[in-house]
Amino acid sequence: MKHYLVYTPNGDIYIRRSDYLMDDLIDHMNEGECKIECWRYEKDMEDGKAPLFTLNGNAAINEWISKQEA
Repeated sequence: MKHYLVYTPNGDIYIRRSDYLMDDLIDHMNEGECKIECWRYEKDMEDGKAPLFTLNGNAAINEWISKQEA
């Protein structure tokens, strides 16, 4: 299960597993631009390894979401 850091417009950073990522992501995106970083395992994040991918901005996040739903 993948793990994500969600950087919100108000400066908060949340950790979400893939099954909970969408719970409040759209609400944050409605408030302004967000950023998401993804790791395969939470331990990789804790160990300071580079993320699998980073999505900067709502346009990139929306494009990624649309590909996940397809």
